[in-house]
Amino acid sequence: MSSHEKKGIVTVMVAMYNHEATVVPALESLLQSDVSKVELIVCDDKSKDNSIQVCRTWLEQHGHHFESWQLIENEVNLGINGNLNKLVALANGEYLTHFASDDLLAPQAIDLQRNYMLRNSDKDFVWGNCAIIDLQGSTIKARVINGFQNILFKIQFFLMLDLIYVWGLPWCRLFGKTKVFRSFGPYPSEYSLEDRWSALKIAETKRFGYMHNVVHLYRFRGRGENQYTPGVDQMLIRSDCARTESDIYADTAIPWLRNYLWFRTLPYRLQQKNSHQLSWLLAKLNRLFHLGLRVIQFRG
Repeated sequence: MSSHEKKGIVTVMVAMYNHEATVVPALESLLQSDVSKVELIVCDDKSKDNSIQVCRTWLEQHGHHFESWQLIENEVNLGINGNLNKLVALANGEYLTHFASDDLLAPQAIDLQRNYMLRNSDKDFVWGNCAIIDLQGSTIKARVINGFQNILFKIQFFLMLDLIYVWGLPWCRLFGKTKVFRSFGPYPSEYSLEDRWSALKIAETKRFGYMHNVVHLYRFRGRGENQYTPGVDQMLIRSDCARTESDIYADTAIPWLRNYLWFRTLPYRLQQKNSHQLSWLLAKLNRLFHLGLRVIQFRG
């Protein structure tokens, strides 16, 4: 732990942009944990609505519950990656976590994850289950990971298969040691899916665990092909995933991760070499493998 990191403190980083209608419920969900050991940092990315005023009013009324808090207003819009890099640089806690200002944390989410880390000294990060809520806050799905999956994901091999080949909401959030996360370097500005990059960097350490408790409530934004990442083109998402995976495949010295990513990225790498027919075939095989994993895990 570096000298400026506060032992036992969790830095909660909230990246905010145009969320005046949801930021108060998001912040109030924090109060369901012991926030006397929480450093709260909210960074507004030049919102065009009243997010900053709404947030400031709430913090002035409730900020005394926290170990400390900061509200930062960017002078220019940095984008999600730039905003997160700014938040990570400001974190003083031994641990850090982040969530969007339109999502919620589950009751005792911070306590459960902090306690997991304290009990498991061989882990640097922990992932947890999540729920899906609608725009009004009503539950759509109480648990994204159910039954047999919860047992499988106690084994890193199966968690890794899901993370790389299936991907899903639980792997989009993080809770872990600030020092280790900083060692990954900043979020690359060229990727629009920052959570895919951070999940693969965490996976590379092999020092992660999974807990079945629901810790995060993801807000579903409505029907449509790209409801999970509104504002980001679907083709750009696919391209970003492929580039992120290919870059980590090229850089990693971890044999098992290279083996996973070799098969995963082969269609993309062949496409770059203009082997389009073989690339198409392998992409279909990847898709079938993806669907097979869902069936095996009884995933809906």
